[in-house]
Amino acid sequence: MAALFSTVGTATLLSLFAGVCYYYTLHYREAYLGRLGLDPAMLPITMQEAIAKGFEGIVLNVSWVVAILTVGTLAYIVLAWGGAYALQKLFTNLGISLKVRTPHPALIELGRNEGFRASFIAALVAIGGTFLGGLGAVLVGGPADAAGNRAAEALLARVNSTSGICARYELKGGSTLIGWPIGSTADRQFVLGNDNATHVIKLDDLQRLNATSVLCQTAKTVSHSRLGQTDRSNS
Repeated sequence: MAALFSTVGTATLLSLFAGVCYYYTLHYREAYLGRLGLDPAMLPITMQEAIAKGFEGIVLNVSWVVAILTVGTLAYIVLAWGGAYALQKLFTNLGISLKVRTPHPALIELGRNEGFRASFIAALVAIGGTFLGGLGAVLVGGPADAAGNRAAEALLARVNSTSGICARYELKGGSTLIGWPIGSTADRQFVLGNDNATHVIKLDDLQRLNATSVLCQTAKTVSHSRLGQTDRSNS
């Protein structure tokens, strides 16, 4: 029986952690792709990939926040305990007695009531769940949004740089696109162009699959009628 409870507890913790990793990836992708003008649904991701990326992001961007909060909480507990001990010792030296008052009989009877205890425990669980949910949103969602925005801003700075390296995509008909890939699906490539627009390239439109490396803002971008703006109609 103990082994069963141990297994159930481990499975619950693993499921909870996987959910937190997925939650991180969800927020990161919404911030990152949204900043680049893409709907995350246009670039689907598997659950396994989301958990793996979320774990990596949590290690890089969340663990240090948790560490700081943990140290701060422990320091607060130590200070509070030390302060209470010091005050008790001071009152004792001053001859002030700290008597513990007996609770009112009605409170004692209420505490013995099983229905009241069950309601009280349920209320504590609900309040605790709300608190933990809000804490998770702050500790995980906040850093994920910040990391996604930083990554998007770094990519935008790259394609606007005169020294940054971009990819040159040669398209059928002699057109080209200069930019950096954001992601791809089975038949499309999403590229942030050096014109700060997000373009959708159908793989059938590519002259060749391999892109060449060029400077982002010194190579001439030849306009392409189908790539002038983000293609959302075929998403």
